[in-house]
Amino acid sequence: IRNRELCAEKIAKKIFNQAIVDPVGASQYLSNRYEITRSEYFNIVWDINPQNIVKNYNLAQNTISNINPNIILILLTSAPEIWTKRVLSFLSINDKFEKIITGEKFKFKYEVFQELSRKYQPNNITSIGDQYTTDIQPAEVLGFKYLLIQKPEDITNLSK
Repeated sequence: IRNRELCAEKIAKKIFNQAIVDPVGASQYLSNRYEITRSEYFNIVWDINPQNIVKNYNLAQNTISNINPNIILILLTSAPEIWTKRVLSFLSINDKFEKIITGEKFKFKYEVFQELSRKYQPNNITSIGDQYTTDIQPAEVLGFKYLLIQKPEDITNLSK
């Protein structure tokens, strides 16, 4: 924001505070403000190394690495593509997913859940997430199985 506005940090914070109350998020607000795509916004803001950011990942990394290769894994994340690719590469699990759907490709996850429920049998789909409202509730309504992750150890319930 400071680079685009050529302004003081105080003004940039005020603009950011306006951005974070947007229903879709800061990406939408700032993309519109600066006339850039959400992808361009994400590529500027999220081009960072996950090494010192991603924590407590060993259980998730091992669990995903050891999932039966006959099970189709689709990653649906609100995170931007650039960040998702960096994290998956950091965890060495980028080849485990048949399809990766990132934040640039949708506004609300339930839209993607509906699409998946038309393509696959809902009772064969398991939604795994850490946000009940966006990851679990829409899946539950469509008849998906689900696993709410509230602490890193919860991922081990996937193998049950």
